[in-house]
Amino acid sequence: MAGIKAGRWAVRAGAAAEIAVAVAALAVPNPITGALVGASYLAFAIFVGIALRKGWPLSTCGCFGRRDSVPSRSHLALDIGAVLSAAIWVCGRPRGLSSALSGQPWTGWALLIISALVALMAYIVWTNPLAEARRQ
Repeated sequence: MAGIKAGRWAVRAGAAAEIAVAVAALAVPNPITGALVGASYLAFAIFVGIALRKGWPLSTCGCFGRRDSVPSRSHLALDIGAVLSAAIWVCGRPRGLSSALSGQPWTGWALLIISALVALMAYIVWTNPLAEARRQ
């Protein structure tokens, strides 16, 4: 990918680090773990941005278990949105999920539903299932 030689162990180590950051942010929500989440997405955004600008051939990231989820401008936009979301979260005094939801209307159900819809839209943008359906 992009001329970078990396073995399976390097890819798996990167994926393990990404999972560790996510688990840490969920288990111990604080500015440090939030900043780590933001830094992770920032690294993805920088790499994808440079690769798109220089025209590097990018293979699939495999994020969704599909071979055709190739990074694109929409992928870059979602990564930047995730960086901004993490930054806003860090600046807003992060707290645990249950305490954050308890202060929301309807004890957080509306926020959870909207979050699920945003996640679904991100999945659709990243995987583009309509293009796949048209090919078949």
